[in-house]
Amino acid sequence: MPLNCVTITGADDRTNVQDLIELSKEFPFVEWGILIGTSTGQRFPSYNWIHELAEAKVESGLNINLSLHLCGGHLREVTSGRSYLHDHLGNSMFVFQRVQLNFHGEKQGPDCSEKILNAFCKIERNCFGWDPTIIFQLDGVNYWLYEAAERRFAVCGLFDRSHGAGVVPNEWPKARTDIQTGWAGGLGPDNLAEELPKIDSQALSAMNYWIDMETQVRTDEVLDLEKVSQCLKIAGEFMAFTK
Repeated sequence: MPLNCVTITGADDRTNVQDLIELSKEFPFVEWGILIGTSTGQRFPSYNWIHELAEAKVESGLNINLSLHLCGGHLREVTSGRSYLHDHLGNSMFVFQRVQLNFHGEKQGPDCSEKILNAFCKIERNCFGWDPTIIFQLDGVNYWLYEAAERRFAVCGLFDRSHGAGVVPNEWPKARTDIQTGWAGGLGPDNLAEELPKIDSQALSAMNYWIDMETQVRTDEVLDLEKVSQCLKIAGEFMAFTK
């Protein structure tokens, strides 16, 4: 199956929410990856901004793709078997179809997998049936973490050998055969057209796949929506060509 989703990560309070809505109308395959951590700032929007995004999605009436990327304190809570995400986000949780755990190559203990499962089960109960897909990073360190979670939740895996540093690998890893796979690492408007065929050659026919971009779609540490638009146009043309 082909590329079917492009995640753009790192919108923050400096990003106009309505601009994201308009880009989603033009490119329905885009997913906005929203980072949430211990503090707010560059790449980490405030809770108020996330509420604004959630309200804009509901008001648009569109099936806008959103993923919540857990870092810092929110990630540590999940790996300890609990989470207070609902206390901060309330009903805004419901607009996120996927949740990504950003370990960035930090090795986790053997009981972490069960604790993650317990944490998401608690979140699900607090959110009255919210049932997201959980994205685990296939970073060469914690490949096994998704095993407990997949007993209850849909799971998928993101390859990023640079551990969030935005570096293109010498060779893109082959897709997993057991879970849906995505790829990240240094992709941007200057190299996407060249790298997409390489990624596609590593994907398997059994599942759709996605790519994720963050570092290379920024200018002066601000999400650059012109660069984002360029990437989405390249990806859209690639999707049409490979159908």
